[in-house]
Amino acid sequence: MDSHAAAKCPEKAGAMRMTSPCHFAPLVRRLTHLLAWCSVASAAAALGRDAHNCEVANCEEDSALLQLTSHNRASPTLEQGPMRSNAELWATYSGLDFMLNQSKDFVAHKIVQAPLMAGQTVSAGFGISLQIGHLIATTVPAIQFISPVWTEAGVRVSVEVTGLQAKADLKVSSPESEGELLVNIDGLFEGNYNIAVVDERITVGVGSLVTRNLHVQPKLELSCVSPGFWSSVPCAAISALNGNVPGWLVDTILFFTRSHVEELLQNIIEQKLDANLRSLPDKLQVFSSNATNVQLAFTPLGILQSYDLKAASYHVLAEGVPQSDEEFPVPGLLLQNHSTTSMFAMAFSSSVPNSLFAVLHDSGVLSHTIFPQDLPNNSMFGLDTFSLELAFYCPWLKTVYAFECPFWQPCPVSATIQTSARPVIDLSDGLSLTIPLSVDFHLLKEASEPTFLWRLNTTATGTLQPSMVHLGPCDQLLKATLEELHTSWFEVTKSKDDSWVATALSINLFLPMLINGPLLDQINAHLDEGIPLKPIAFGGSRYALSNSSVNASSGRFILSSNVWLADSCP
Repeated sequence: MDSHAAAKCPEKAGAMRMTSPCHFAPLVRRLTHLLAWCSVASAAAALGRDAHNCEVANCEEDSALLQLTSHNRASPTLEQGPMRSNAELWATYSGLDFMLNQSKDFVAHKIVQAPLMAGQTVSAGFGISLQIGHLIATTVPAIQFISPVWTEAGVRVSVEVTGLQAKADLKVSSPESEGELLVNIDGLFEGNYNIAVVDERITVGVGSLVTRNLHVQPKLELSCVSPGFWSSVPCAAISALNGNVPGWLVDTILFFTRSHVEELLQNIIEQKLDANLRSLPDKLQVFSSNATNVQLAFTPLGILQSYDLKAASYHVLAEGVPQSDEEFPVPGLLLQNHSTTSMFAMAFSSSVPNSLFAVLHDSGVLSHTIFPQDLPNNSMFGLDTFSLELAFYCPWLKTVYAFECPFWQPCPVSATIQTSARPVIDLSDGLSLTIPLSVDFHLLKEASEPTFLWRLNTTATGTLQPSMVHLGPCDQLLKATLEELHTSWFEVTKSKDDSWVATALSINLFLPMLINGPLLDQINAHLDEGIPLKPIAFGGSRYALSNSSVNASSGRFILSSNVWLADSCP
């Protein structure tokens, strides 16, 4: 609500008070909530560093085997030049183990969804044609992923399949015979899977897939339906098939089973997993109101490959932010030694939250107007001409509005708090916040437009200390504490007469105490509410974060975490 909306004000304003610090909170709430939210949302997909950073000496020291994999037909570019990464997401070996373990049941059930071998008609000798129905799995096999390792192109892992049992119906037309083919199957398959960025999208594919071992134990149970004298010789041949299965039949089952499992494993990677990656949003809504909708846009730039971890490099900015380097720099992230104590981690530079602040400021959202009726009954000062004249030494208020606003019936005043320039976050040493602010005071009169009185300008700076509160295994709150809030000199825009020097002095004596007292307490009370880290939906499952930690230093904000299925937290 803006100041013009207050043309109609309370009839009696004599008891009305000046701005209470708690009513700076709506504006501060937007700023602080957005700041804390950035540490979670930016990382839901925000994540990286580009190939140019590998030219930095530290890059080779930290990971000599690191290389960037990107197969974009054309490198992602802005109008001014190539995109630079400002965010990254990486996975460690424990993260790889988690991803594979979550895939066991999925792979096992996929194997048994389709026949292992289609129906066949083969010659069994002696003029007998053996009709083999579809070989259908009767049990769900056990799946184990063995010795997974990161490679320069992606990941190499062996898939062990054990305890797979299947059966097929058997028929012989002449002599009429029926039975079953029972098969026990165990196998070991080794695959190399590539991870890359293709056309601004993370993709996975099968580099190679080899069957290292496949063991099949078939058993035939076949008998004549109506044995007789004339069919004794053919029925004897049918009975001979029981027990020792001919080698040609074993080879046939081996061929089709191997082809089925290899094709299945390839489809799971190239279709199912790749489809899940395609479904990842490239935009994430951060803020929505009648005035504006703010979204973060994610552009994958490449995959950082090493033998220790995998990192996805991203360009992440709010939609609509100026793209010129002069207006909005997008510094790249320098690769550092990443912790291996967590499954996954994400990091972003200050340009990610700063782009959000830029769009919100430019759209005018970071503004809030306080009216007299908004103040609590126990407020020390009132928002009216009499209270302001006493508090800030404004004798001209009494003179100019002596008849309109006498001291026994003062006129109400509104105060509009807004950002006067884009707020800025700096991550070079902790998380420093700079917020240029202005406060506009307007006189509110019945049946007329509000009258501008004066404007205060200042710049507030402070340091945020983020923290993670663990309420339960998968129940966490991201919190922050704002340390001492510093303000520059409150500049006053002259409006009515020459008494503003004294007014400015009184304001600068009083407001810093107000800001570092009740206002700072109010901000920290709001920050202490925290932002819950809610489960994330991906590929039909919901995943919860656990044992998370946050850190802001060396030009980046880092969130590290373990991940579990939401319904099976440890």
